Formats: sequence, C-alpha cells, structure tokens
Amino acid sequence: MHNVMKNIFFLLFIFTISNSAFSAGVYKWKDADGNVHYGDRPTKFAEEIKIKTKSKPDKNIEQRTEKRERLLNVLSEEREAKKSDKLLLAQQKASKQKQCEDAKNNLQKYITAGYLYKLDNQGGRIVLEDKEHAEALSDAQKSVDQWCS
Repeated sequence: MHNVMKNIFFLLFIFTISNSAFSAGVYKWKDADGNVHYGDRPTKFAEEIKIKTKSKPDKNIEQRTEKRERLLNVLSEEREAKKSDKLLLAQQKASKQKQCEDAKNNLQKYITAGYLYKLDNQGGRIVLEDKEHAEALSDAQKSVDQWCS
C-alpha cells in the first residue's frame, strides 16, 4: 500500500513537472560571436519562439479517473481497516492486562489470608480444609498463568 501511494505521488509529480516544462517559453538569441543559443530564460536580446505541439484529446480520461478513484477508495478502506484492527488489539491487550492484575491480586489474597471460606445457602461461612485450600491456591495460580503469559 505504501508503494502504491509513493507511485501515485511520483506520477503526479512527473506530470506536474512535464506540464510546467512544456508551458515554459523557449528563447533564441545570438551572442557577440554570432553563435545561436537557445534557452528557457530570456536574455536582453532574446526573442521568444513559439513551439507548436499537437495535443490529442485523451479518450480514456474517464476510465483512468474512475480507476484512480477506485484505487483511492480501496486505499482509504485498507487504512481504516488497519486503524480499526489496531484499536481492537489495543483494547484486547488492555483487557488482558486487567485480567492479569486481577488474577495476581486474587492469588496474593489467597496466599496472605489466614484461612479461606465459601458461603453456604444461608450466607454462612464454611472454612476450607487444607485440601480445598490447596486446590483454591492452585486454581488461582492457573488463572495467573493463563492471563499473564
């Protein structure tokens, strides 16, 4: 895509240069020794020479214009798609970082807690036994490994 844009700008530049070169005047003069000179800048004794060029009407200008417009539209769509993808990736990365921080905080709470508990149907606390405590720590560590890798 970057090369396409460079090519388009290059062609526009060449077109601009060529048009200005053809529209510049051509001058003819003789120096003191009688030598004839030509140039694009007038001198004191120079006379402008009219150069006749045959310009043919461009039959394909509409097709080229349409093609250029389609190309520009495709490039614009690609640019927007990349921008959208980049934004989505940034959002996903931020979400993963948040999940990682939450998992680390949860693991740290499990490690530093004197005991862990679960709630029964009435909202009462049931302290976890050593085996359940170890399973909870293992699950918390797995969560950290999942989100922080």
